[in-house]
Amino acid sequence: MRVTGYFSGPADRLLLAKRRYRRAVRGLVDLDLQTGKLDQISAADLLADSGFPKDAAYSVAAKYALRPGYQVCYTFGLGRFLDLYGRYGTHGAKRFVESVLSCGEIGFDLLERVLRTRFG
Repeated sequence: MRVTGYFSGPADRLLLAKRRYRRAVRGLVDLDLQTGKLDQISAADLLADSGFPKDAAYSVAAKYALRPGYQVCYTFGLGRFLDLYGRYGTHGAKRFVESVLSCGEIGFDLLERVLRTRFG
């Protein structure tokens, strides 16, 4: 939404920054929880410090312990997708999105091959 200009005002940029911050904290909590640098209570406290309601933070931290790497995968996936958009989205966001969505559920390596074929 930011790249296409749909979110461009100061309030939009603040909202996007808040979301990026929370995603970064969730990724850090996931990684530190799985590597033993944080216990569940410390993980929940870190989430609460980043703006999660306290009760939700404790619930989320417990779920992260059951699904290792989920938040980290999201972070890496977002980075990979933005990289593909940077390389193949130069022909317009609409064409890029239509190409991606027409592939259905697909891994990044296969998606990159499709985009390379379509956009060169």
